[in-house]
Amino acid sequence: MIDSGREGNIARFMNHSCNPNCETMTWSVNGEKRIGIYSLKDIELGEELTFNYQLMQTGVAKTKCLCNESNCAGFIGDKIKR
Repeated sequence: MIDSGREGNIARFMNHSCNPNCETMTWSVNGEKRIGIYSLKDIELGEELTFNYQLMQTGVAKTKCLCNESNCAGFIGDKIKR
């Protein structure tokens, strides 16, 4: 799991960005779901690793995005500005 919780790992500390430097890919390994994190570009020493959560929110409450990118959607899961 990427999300925090009992089975989460260090990837749970990665933040969302509307302009991420990493992406996730889902694989099936021996019938179990595995999620890999792959870079989208060269990453500088000390640069924060980020990915787009692609969160599908339900209900009326939304999570405000704080990535400060020029293409920021405003809320996590909303359509990213082009």
